[in-house]
Amino acid sequence: MRHVFGPVPSRRLGPVLGIDLVPHKICTFDCRYCDLGHTTRKTVTREVFYPPEEILAECEAWLKDNDPSAIRYVSICGSGEPTLYQGLGTVVGGLKRLTETPLALVTNGALLGRREVQEELRGVDLVLPSLDTVNEAVFKVLNRPAPSLDVRGIVSGLEEFRRAFAGRIWLEICLCRGINDAPSDLERLRDALERIRPDRVQLNTPVRAPCEDVAYPLSEVQMEMARGILGPGAEIIESYRGGGPAYGSALDQENLLEILRRHPATRSELKEFFPAMEASIDALIAHLVRKGSIYSVKHRGRSYYRAKG
Repeated sequence: MRHVFGPVPSRRLGPVLGIDLVPHKICTFDCRYCDLGHTTRKTVTREVFYPPEEILAECEAWLKDNDPSAIRYVSICGSGEPTLYQGLGTVVGGLKRLTETPLALVTNGALLGRREVQEELRGVDLVLPSLDTVNEAVFKVLNRPAPSLDVRGIVSGLEEFRRAFAGRIWLEICLCRGINDAPSDLERLRDALERIRPDRVQLNTPVRAPCEDVAYPLSEVQMEMARGILGPGAEIIESYRGGGPAYGSALDQENLLEILRRHPATRSELKEFFPAMEASIDALIAHLVRKGSIYSVKHRGRSYYRAKG
């Protein structure tokens, strides 16, 4: 499928069905820690990249052919910034008609201050924005935003979104050693979080291979120190736990390729999440590597597989 992928394991949400609205790496940022590679087109201009009915038809087909109990959320995420999709409200409304499974949206938060985006997200149950720093210089270095964006405006937009949005907000902070983990910067970030009032503050550090080696992860001790500064409401995102869905023989070459295009993973992670396919995953990976469709990247002693393009 072109737009629907998974189920895939999310460390924050559990098993999810992913909905991809934006072509690969069209984004408002070009974050140094992104595990999908560099942004190919940096923009704040919203577009209807694909017909909404095409996306909804794929989702409807998946729901007819699979057990919805295998997923905890339908997650609008994928390979680009989803709020850049101008038909977002139509897709959200259509998904709510198709399934009772809660709907989540993963975003970098840059456009949440726009009124039209707030209106389009009214039907979403959970929004997961990110905010890695409130230091403008660090923001430019780490997130490398589109020229018209500044961190003060993004924080104000998150505050406005909190006032307008009736659902839950889980805000993620990705900490990179030596870039955005200075105690003084974390104290300023804590003050902003008190104004934004997310339901959860979730701390992350580069786990999968980032697009640039300068995005070094923090140690467990350093993560705990950061959590202490950000306050008792902050939590550290744990590794994925729990078995995978009853995916069975549906995990073929095409499905695996679509998953790795949006969700780089190790061999062991794939086997854990798709236990029914454990015996054939090695052969699938070997075949896709020989074809040149996927490649591996080393990070912290582990090999992560990514799809090309």
